[in-house]
Amino acid sequence: MKTIFAWFDRIRSSLKRHRTLRQKKKLLSTGSFRSLCLEVKEIAELSSRLWSGDDWFQKKVAQINTEMETLDSLLDRREFERIPLQKKDELRRNLIRSREELLKRVHNAPCPTDRLQ
Repeated sequence: MKTIFAWFDRIRSSLKRHRTLRQKKKLLSTGSFRSLCLEVKEIAELSSRLWSGDDWFQKKVAQINTEMETLDSLLDRREFERIPLQKKDELRRNLIRSREELLKRVHNAPCPTDRLQ
């Protein structure tokens, strides 16, 4: 009787691992990367408009746009599917970190006018 319960526990844990892996693959799919890439690109464009006087930041935004275009072209190729899940997860975390930093920059943007409304 004990072995039957152990067998069911192994099946249950195997199904749980499989479900977790499927969710992770969905999270690291080409579509989710494409939408995250597009979001970072849009936020970078918005922040470049807000910080138009900062040359250093404009160069940084240009670099971000170039990297997002490179990533977008990589997503179209078959090589992206061959990247290990750990590398994809690291890339996703870096994209999210970049998005958060850009959002902080947008929130700290100066007012467009000195005049009180």
